[in-house]
Amino acid sequence: MNLDQIRQRTEYGAKLFSLQLSDGRRVPVPHPDFVALGLNVIVVIGENDRVITIDPHHIVTIEEDQS
Repeated sequence: MNLDQIRQRTEYGAKLFSLQLSDGRRVPVPHPDFVALGLNVIVVIGENDRVITIDPHHIVTIEEDQS
């Protein structure tokens, strides 16, 4: 997955989205403030302040959530 696509999601709107990973996990991103993008890593703050570190190569799709 191209990190620029995720950067665009976080810069141009606060719509909820989820990252679908190659292992089948779905990681919700409730707001752009809950995600940090590095050069080769994505960090998402999940429920109960759980930190989820993701290798961008394992992101299969970005899905817009309904809310």
